[in-house]
Amino acid sequence: MLLRAQLKRISVRPLEPTFWTGFGGSTIFAYRSWKSHEHGHYMPTVARIGPYRFFFYSNESSEPRHIHVQRDRSLAKFWLDKVALASSVGFRAHELRELERLVVENRQTFVEAWDGFFGS
Repeated sequence: MLLRAQLKRISVRPLEPTFWTGFGGSTIFAYRSWKSHEHGHYMPTVARIGPYRFFFYSNESSEPRHIHVQRDRSLAKFWLDKVALASSVGFRAHELRELERLVVENRQTFVEAWDGFFGS
């Protein structure tokens, strides 16, 4: 398991992309993050699939595992332990069904990224 303390910060300029790398067994995790202007925390991007960015906020370790999905100004949040939609703004029903399918297909990757980042 990848612990936050094992991560190596490559770039630390505020509001610039930050790359985190580390090793967890035979898996290499790479996170590309942006610092939020409003909240001052990082949003590690776990995957990009088509027009969708899958990410979590670095200050959400007290919540159950979940993943946020963004496309343009639309945003959704899915729980990962039992995949379910937590909230959504701007996505249509057919797109949410597609997003749920993508979350189910990539659940293991998202869980490993969450556990690797937060040390769960």
